[in-house]
Amino acid sequence: MSSVKRSPAKSEPQRPELPSVLSRLRWGIRRYVLIEGLALVLVVLGGAFWCSLAIDYWLEPEIGTRQAMLFTVGCAVFLAVAWFVVLRLLRSLQARSLALVLERRFPELNDRLIYAVELSESRETLHSLTSAMQLRAAEEAAVMTGHLELSQVFNTRPVARAIGLAVGLVISIVGFRIAQADVFQTWMHRSLWFTDDLYRRDTDLRIYVLADPGERVVEFEDRLYKHPRGSDLTILAEVPAGKKIPDRAQFRFRNVGARGGGGDYLTKIGQRQFRLKLQGLYQSIDLNLRAGDFSTRSPLRIQVVEPPQIARLELNVLYPEYTGLNARNAAGQPERKSVPVLGSKVELPAGTDLLLAATANKPLRSVRIQTDKYEIGLERGAATATVTTPASVGVAEQSHRLEFEQPLLPEEGTLFRLPAVLAAVANPDLLKDGKVCLPLPLEPETVLRVTLHDADDIITAEPIRLTIHSRADEPPQVATRLKGIGSSITRQATIPVVGETHDPQDPSKIYGVTDDYGIADAYFSYKLDKKKPEDPDPEFVAVPFSSPPAGGKTLVLSEKFKVLPLDLAVGQQLTLKVVAADSDNLTGPHLTSGAVFNFKIVSDDELLALVAIKELNIRRRFEQILEEVRNTRKDLLLGRTRLDEVRGLRSKSDAETVQKLLEIDGAVALVVERATNGIRKNANETQSIEQEFGDIRDELENNAVPDVRPLMERINGGIISPLHSINTLDYNNLDQSLVVLRRVLEEKGDPFSRFDDSVDLVSTTIEHLEAVLAQMLKLETVNEALQMLRDIIKAQEELQEKTRQERKKKLIEGLQ
Repeated sequence: MSSVKRSPAKSEPQRPELPSVLSRLRWGIRRYVLIEGLALVLVVLGGAFWCSLAIDYWLEPEIGTRQAMLFTVGCAVFLAVAWFVVLRLLRSLQARSLALVLERRFPELNDRLIYAVELSESRETLHSLTSAMQLRAAEEAAVMTGHLELSQVFNTRPVARAIGLAVGLVISIVGFRIAQADVFQTWMHRSLWFTDDLYRRDTDLRIYVLADPGERVVEFEDRLYKHPRGSDLTILAEVPAGKKIPDRAQFRFRNVGARGGGGDYLTKIGQRQFRLKLQGLYQSIDLNLRAGDFSTRSPLRIQVVEPPQIARLELNVLYPEYTGLNARNAAGQPERKSVPVLGSKVELPAGTDLLLAATANKPLRSVRIQTDKYEIGLERGAATATVTTPASVGVAEQSHRLEFEQPLLPEEGTLFRLPAVLAAVANPDLLKDGKVCLPLPLEPETVLRVTLHDADDIITAEPIRLTIHSRADEPPQVATRLKGIGSSITRQATIPVVGETHDPQDPSKIYGVTDDYGIADAYFSYKLDKKKPEDPDPEFVAVPFSSPPAGGKTLVLSEKFKVLPLDLAVGQQLTLKVVAADSDNLTGPHLTSGAVFNFKIVSDDELLALVAIKELNIRRRFEQILEEVRNTRKDLLLGRTRLDEVRGLRSKSDAETVQKLLEIDGAVALVVERATNGIRKNANETQSIEQEFGDIRDELENNAVPDVRPLMERINGGIISPLHSINTLDYNNLDQSLVVLRRVLEEKGDPFSRFDDSVDLVSTTIEHLEAVLAQMLKLETVNEALQMLRDIIKAQEELQEKTRQERKKKLIEGLQ
């Protein structure tokens, strides 16, 4: 059987019906995509319109936010066009892909269409049998596609939904444009042309700040208000006339630069006002208000800043000349001194010329300085100041303008000055010849109330107070006493006067006159008694010191007033005092008198008699001291005896013996303690005796009594010198010995040798005291002899006087 050889056949061309169907399907798909894409773009635009309108209407954002919104909408539309239209239209629709779409939609094609498409696209040489089979399938597909409804390929619901949304949005926008033309117009102006037009509202609020002091109304500048740190913030929202009054107003705030915030409702005040108060605001906030259909377009910024304060305050002072406090330059001219003010009070001498210089913590607009009498207003950069006196009964408020070479509040605004003078008297005159006095006079006790107004429009809530106290010049202080003289003096006496004010820094320095700034003069002032009762009261006569003061603040007084030049008679009265004057040339000079000393002029014999009485009284006190020292010796001997009696019992340890020893030791210790205290008391009294005998010696010397030199030498050598030795040696040695004895008793040591030393020292002290007493008795004997002599002389004088009277009487009788 011979084989048949088949030759290969080329692919047949595609039937014309198939490309037509596929082409119609391709254009149908593109038309579907275009319609749906455009509808979706319209949906995006409509949604963007409504979102933009809602945001802009309710929030009314700033221009920057609106520009960002428009840019976002533009980007969204561009992306929608690119995604829903351009990219989908540019997508390639291959014949095979379209055939697959038809095959899936119309199963009855049974892959004939895809075979036909593949046959037409194939470039391979096919066998005749295969070619015939595919050709037949293509013909069947061409016949079947001629009867297909291509519209069934498309799902119309998405495109219908997109068209419906687009049409609904367009209709809603057009309807809104017709119904709310003004709102649409406002939105267009705000969102497209970026104007600041506002939407029509039924409710509107005018928002202010009630700032301190006095709740002054302050408006927001560019939606910004600067608030002093730590102060209460009070917001006032007011409904303008003709606007609907809301039932309530709400606020919300957010902290700037930190987390946190809050909100609540404002308090309604009256019919048209709402008030908000935030206490103690320490950090900046953004504030939003809403009431009815009103809301703040953008947050109101409350920026917390530092309140104006005085960072440094000083007074450049020129003290009054009498104080002597001013430093001087090379030319000898006084220079101002800077006095820093560290608190709210400062004290200056009366009459001080001062220049107040204050430095603020930030630039100032103006400064107001108030006193009880007037008010000074300073403006930034102005070379003038306004002085205003308040209105009073029958007098209207007056203002005076002052001109200066330079502004008291310079342009930089952080430093201001005020020239003033601290008056020495109350109610100083502000005006002279109708003009304000410069420097400005201040009351002696004045309070300056300084109010600062800074560049942030913040005014200090409470004025800054500065109290300036005028320290008046005090009169000199005179503290004097007599030294070595009594109230009875002779005609030839010299009266020593010394001071008795101890220097607090150096108690060894004793002053008679002191003054706060300087002593201009000091002198004696005396007067005599009346010679006759009908005579006028005598006046004091000044007698200068031998060493006048040199203007210092202290005067060591050691002056003597001589009585002899006055030529006084026995029985006359003399009054003496020390007078001092200061250098105050404003309210002075001030004169001060010291203690007033009254003296009686006596004869020499009377003075000696008075001295003898003093000696007798002193001797009696001295005898009592001696007796007490003797008793101290007896107590010490008794204590030693008691210890010696129980010396043999020290070795025993039974309870009864130990108790007895404890009682005896306690009693002896008490004896030693009593002896120590007694000796110290006797030492103080003996020192007083020594001083009083020294006064007697000085009194005899100052009264210049004739023929008393031997008596003075006996007092000095026989009494004063031994007493001084007893006070400085005997008593000190005895005190130290008793202290050692007490310590030995406390330490349970052997006390007998210490007892013996103490008793010996007491005995020595007694011997020395007895020797002084003997001298006193000798002195008394001398005084008694002198007194007897004075009595004899006085008796003789009285006898002579009686004889003269008797002779006179007889002569008168003989004449009769």
